[in-house]
Amino acid sequence: MSGGRYHAGMGGEAATTGTRSITWTDAVRALTRPYRVTPPMVVLCLMIPAYLVTGLLAEGTAVVVPMFPLEDLIPTVPTWVFVYGTVYLFLIILPVLVVQHAPLID
Repeated sequence: MSGGRYHAGMGGEAATTGTRSITWTDAVRALTRPYRVTPPMVVLCLMIPAYLVTGLLAEGTAVVVPMFPLEDLIPTVPTWVFVYGTVYLFLIILPVLVVQHAPLID
């Protein structure tokens, strides 16, 4: 690269230039442009509340916890929920924000 700043062009192609960088206006434009929602995306988003419903229905029932010897070596820390939450956030939200080119959505 020739020392320029990276920015995404209007056609989705990457370009290097020393004259323009990504601004908040570019971010707002990317988040407010029309985006076609496909049936698989709807199904994935509708599955999220199913985890909450399953937890409520299973409350007070006997819990079976299959254990492997390896699991005793790795401690379970509740704060790891933030790491898993971030992964799910990227799996669900990131494609909507990044994939803007129509042939890639199909």
